[in-house]
Amino acid sequence: MESDKASDKPLSLLDLAILFVRYRAVFFFVVFTTMLSSIAWYFVTPPSYQFTSVIALAERSPGEPVANPESVLAMVSSRWLTQAEKAFFKREGRKVPFETQVVSVEGGELLKLVSEASLEQLDMVTSIHQVLADEISADQNKLIERSRDRLQQVIEETEALWESLRKQNNAGPALTAVTEQLVALKRELGNLNEARVVSVAAQSSEPTSLGLPIKIAFSAVLGIGLGVFLVYVVAFCVEVRREWLKLKGQNGSGRLG
Repeated sequence: MESDKASDKPLSLLDLAILFVRYRAVFFFVVFTTMLSSIAWYFVTPPSYQFTSVIALAERSPGEPVANPESVLAMVSSRWLTQAEKAFFKREGRKVPFETQVVSVEGGELLKLVSEASLEQLDMVTSIHQVLADEISADQNKLIERSRDRLQQVIEETEALWESLRKQNNAGPALTAVTEQLVALKRELGNLNEARVVSVAAQSSEPTSLGLPIKIAFSAVLGIGLGVFLVYVVAFCVEVRREWLKLKGQNGSGRLG
């Protein structure tokens, strides 16, 4: 009866400490295994770098993109990037081993392609970035050509009107207005800027992967947490086995009696 009461007594902090000391070998095994695994993974895995490509989008005038930057961003992410990844899979027989992010910066004037990969994967990164940069530039420049053709047509019509007014008498105010309109149209035509690729797969100066000291620190924290958890799991399993063997022994002695 007293033993049953003692077993029903809740564990105190002292009992938990005693259990931890009793099974401390489990704790140290887990901590050191986790740290050694992290160190081994650091030396086996090549460092990763950030590779960035920059595309200057086409503009009607400085600060005024020819297309909505958000729509361009959506088009690149949902269409051209997917097509490039499918082409890679068809050519190589495997998925692209890195992710590519598309980011709009500086008010939508620039588009950045960002990938994290190892130096061994640089050729793959360059290939995909170049395909995307060419697609973006070609699509943007089509819009610029349409704007240029439209403006040139309007300029030709305005010049014809200007010539007609110049030959008329008393057309001074109208001629002045048409002249100002013509100057504004030619200025707008001159402000059209085509898209251009600023850089392709430019490598960051420092690796983006975690250094060895940081990895060791993270693995130590993880190992400590996991070690403490497994200490009490092992203690619980040992206690359950002990109680089961005790119960099995009692049943055996009862049958013999």
